[in-house]
Amino acid sequence: MTTVHTLFILVLSSLAPCASSLRLAKMSQTEEMMQSPALAEDISGKQNLCVDGHLAPEFFILGAQKAGTTSLSFALRGHPGIVQPAILEGEGSWFAKEPHIFESMMDENNNWGPHRYNKDLWLSRYPSCDFKTRRVAVDETPNYLTQEEVPLRIKAFYGDKAGQIQFAVILRNPVTRIKSAWDFYHEADIEHRFDASCANHTSFEAYVDEVLENDSDPCGFMIESDYAAQLKSFLQSFKSSQFMIIPFSEIEKEVSGVPAAIFKSLGLGGRKAEVKGFGRHNIGEHSVDTVSPTLHERFESHTLKKIGGAEKVAQLLINHGISLYGYEDAKDQNTLAQALRQSW
Repeated sequence: MTTVHTLFILVLSSLAPCASSLRLAKMSQTEEMMQSPALAEDISGKQNLCVDGHLAPEFFILGAQKAGTTSLSFALRGHPGIVQPAILEGEGSWFAKEPHIFESMMDENNNWGPHRYNKDLWLSRYPSCDFKTRRVAVDETPNYLTQEEVPLRIKAFYGDKAGQIQFAVILRNPVTRIKSAWDFYHEADIEHRFDASCANHTSFEAYVDEVLENDSDPCGFMIESDYAAQLKSFLQSFKSSQFMIIPFSEIEKEVSGVPAAIFKSLGLGGRKAEVKGFGRHNIGEHSVDTVSPTLHERFESHTLKKIGGAEKVAQLLINHGISLYGYEDAKDQNTLAQALRQSW
């Protein structure tokens, strides 16, 4: 019997709500990929992942925020086998991508907790089980990546079906991610995202100065870029064979094999997708607020010292036998770390 693995896509970038720039894949090449022998047939609809009579997510984009998660989500929606979550009454349009079930977050009274951690609420977003054709439900909430409790909650919800889950991880340069997160939250004026010490900084340079002068991060952006720690947390609950790791530059290419690779992994290769392409989503009007080259260099050095950088991620991947998409031949720490620095 064919085993279907749920695919989680972890996009590693600054953890601000999703997506950065992901550009259109050429129709001709993507269609050619979809028609390759390896993608010749969908697997049986009998392999659809269902929980309590509902189609349940097999494919997760876990994060990171500001790493192109929204763009990737839109690119994948062209396939007829992909099932997005329904938007419930009173919710914003973004819930069609990210239902925020497994994370802790603030409620309307500013209380912190897993307020949406409800199995019936979770499953109500997805249709009843249908085994006629291959269908894959998705949950593309990028906030999941940063919270240690999330993999435990996911595993508990899936029970003995947790082994059907896979993760794909897209890594983005941590410092670039931090700047993108800063721009996003400040442009959107999302006050609840910051405590007073963070919100009081009116420029990115002022924020960087605070980080360097006081050895603190009032906005929490650096810890949200600690990809090695985040991946380690998920690897404690799931097998290394359940992960696909993708560098951010691969997602930015005009022509990328990433969508076809995802469809193949999910058993969705047989039917042609309507290729919507990556495009640019949820990027806002980013400010030109920058820092001097010298300050940038100091901030980058400080950030990577705190979170470990490419070397730390590379060693974790090697220890667990996980390859980097597009760099499968990079088998030692130095080679893999160099590949990461060049491609995320």
